[in-house]
Amino acid sequence: MSKAFTRETDDAPEHPLPRRREQPSPPGSVKQPAPHGPLDQVRVGATVTVRDADGESTYQIVTPEQADIAHHKISWLSPLAQAVLNAKAGDGIIFRQMKVEIIRVQYH
Repeated sequence: MSKAFTRETDDAPEHPLPRRREQPSPPGSVKQPAPHGPLDQVRVGATVTVRDADGESTYQIVTPEQADIAHHKISWLSPLAQAVLNAKAGDGIIFRQMKVEIIRVQYH
């Protein structure tokens, strides 16, 4: 075996590798979905219809593992979902410098 992979002396204490820490998001940087709330409030699992200058679009807010834009399923961590999370039907929000209105919130 190459000397590069062996210790020079066995007397030296072996230092454990530092544990990898998960990188938490800074407080307030990511909206947390409300676990429970009114049925007109956007949470994970909601199907949300929004209207902007280009017309209406419908998306389902899902977990990151379930996200599939081809089926209009967006992660709750996505920029659009973060913009509408915890809002209610009838609310107007600003998303990417555009006014967006939440038309409908449904749960199936």
